[in-house]
Amino acid sequence: MYLYRLQRATYSTDINSFVEGAKITQGRWHSYIPVIYTTETSSLAILELLGYFINQKFIQADYNLITLQVDSQQVTIEDIFPELPENWEENEETTRYMGNAWFKSNRTCLLRVPSIHTPKESSILINPFHPEFNQISVIDIQKYNFSKKFYST
Repeated sequence: MYLYRLQRATYSTDINSFVEGAKITQGRWHSYIPVIYTTETSSLAILELLGYFINQKFIQADYNLITLQVDSQQVTIEDIFPELPENWEENEETTRYMGNAWFKSNRTCLLRVPSIHTPKESSILINPFHPEFNQISVIDIQKYNFSKKFYST
């Protein structure tokens, strides 16, 4: 299985450093805990970033599109879809609670969650403290710059 992450090129591409932002902020699926956000497709990684930070200065920065390889025979994944309440999109407190509870339980290394921007596609949260985390590795780093069509008039 391959997972994708888009991040500023100025940040480290060491997989162990991917948690730094999550520890000091909140996301849809966590509150101040060291999770790693990834997606199942590279295009969703781009959409997720655009959905949160659509301004010219931000998207003109240099990025890296990072590909991670997961040994799906060795790494466990939990699917949150069956547990989602109605209107989950409107209740970040609930989704944060669900993500935090998964992280603290240490049941699985990966958690599949729906994208807020396109719910039929998935983001994957990684618990870097799970024993299976060492079965995940960075296999490719490509420079990525947003097309000028996103910010030119």
